[in-house]
Amino acid sequence: MKTISHTDDLLSEEDWKLIRKLLDFPETNFVEQAKLCGLDPARDFQQLDLSNVDFSNCDLRGFDFSGTDLRGAFGVNLTWEVGDPVLDGADTSDSLFTHQLQQQRYFRDHPDDLALVKRLSTDYWANTITRIDDLIQSRNNPVRATKISHAVFAAHKDNSVRTHILFLIRSTSASDSKYFIYDSLSKSWNDPGQTDSCLRILITLFGDSGQPFNWLLKYLKHPDDTVRKTAFFGLIKSPKFTSGLAEIKAYITACRDRVQRRAFVGKTAKLLGSETDAALYNYKEGNYFDFRDTLTRQSLIDTRNPRSFAHIVEEARISKQSINIEVITEEQLQRRIRLIQQFGQAFGIYFKYIIASGTTIELGNNDGISTDRAGPER
Repeated sequence: MKTISHTDDLLSEEDWKLIRKLLDFPETNFVEQAKLCGLDPARDFQQLDLSNVDFSNCDLRGFDFSGTDLRGAFGVNLTWEVGDPVLDGADTSDSLFTHQLQQQRYFRDHPDDLALVKRLSTDYWANTITRIDDLIQSRNNPVRATKISHAVFAAHKDNSVRTHILFLIRSTSASDSKYFIYDSLSKSWNDPGQTDSCLRILITLFGDSGQPFNWLLKYLKHPDDTVRKTAFFGLIKSPKFTSGLAEIKAYITACRDRVQRRAFVGKTAKLLGSETDAALYNYKEGNYFDFRDTLTRQSLIDTRNPRSFAHIVEEARISKQSINIEVITEEQLQRRIRLIQQFGQAFGIYFKYIIASGTTIELGNNDGISTDRAGPER
């Protein structure tokens, strides 16, 4: 964290001790870090730069963020409410706070709509869905329809109503939908169905933008397989993929799903260029290699690009060079192995390969000998 104002004062020895203590602190929870530093939530968090801070698993009640830059703040499994923490003069744009603050302002100015939300939130589910449908489909006042729909989603206890509203927000205001999803994600960690639905909408509508990337990274550690898989595929499609490569790699090396592992290989291979991409592609199966499989000389020959091989042979024929299929095969094989080695060196993901002596090595790993990774596959 840093203050918005600047100072030329030198740090004291006590400050350096605290900095070292914080750097060694294994806990990433914002509130726990604040406690470690002996900071007062009611006094020491005003006029700060906390942009893009991760508030996951925090209870923010009692904090005063007056005048603080909270742009892009995100997090899952939060506890907070409008008015607590204090956000007077804070910049909360594009953050987990945006939706609820906008909702508060709207219903403060439109008390009749608030009364309608209260009625719909306790009405029979079919009546509520019909009324929400009418509001959104009418297109007469899209802002009103969006605000009411989101408020009913937050208040209604019936899952069919909430699922229906999640489906309908695809056709509402993009920015309103994004902030609504942020708000829902910050509260729905223990509801895998709702979480997965929100992530899918976030990826579909905003996957090409940068800010949702931070949210998706959080869900690689979700206890539900489906949620993790949804987040993973959203991340590999994101333009910010490389900025989260360390976290994504940690996830994928422990992942037991072949589909995801192959998708990771395809994504990262492309980063190194078309030749590496082709070297890691199994042209026999029409998919990328799984880094948990063991490669052999014959498997690399059998899965090569047949068109590329035929093209090399044809070029030799046209140039009237002597055509030795075995030599061409060996040259192409060695080039493929070198490219897979370079992939391993670049990403620390090593493909196992059986050499002539029968020993299994890891391509690109100078330490060489591989060990099998246990665990059921899907």
